[in-house]
Amino acid sequence: MTMFYNFNNSIINVNEISSVYQSSSENTEYPFSLKIFMKDGMIYSVNYATEKGCKQEVDALTRFISPPVLELVTCYDIERIVSKQIEKIRRDIKNLRKKINDNEL
Repeated sequence: MTMFYNFNNSIINVNEISSVYQSSSENTEYPFSLKIFMKDGMIYSVNYATEKGCKQEVDALTRFISPPVLELVTCYDIERIVSKQIEKIRRDIKNLRKKINDNEL
């Protein structure tokens, strides 16, 4: 699945991103740099005035690239669910046996 990200008015295919690099720049007005290295050798770079702005862009890009995190199910969760279902079935069987013994069925 091809997904595109708008990075400083450049449309980037996120599947082609090789790495993302955040560093300081030589520019005193914009001392924080964010570079996106593409698999084909292209480099997209933007400088930011604040570290917060640069980090926000990194976070936004990371959220866009990363798949949503699914809630993990542990062995404990499975055992708890199975135990509850077994108890329910046992109660149902007990009630059925009682009805059979009382000739209600």
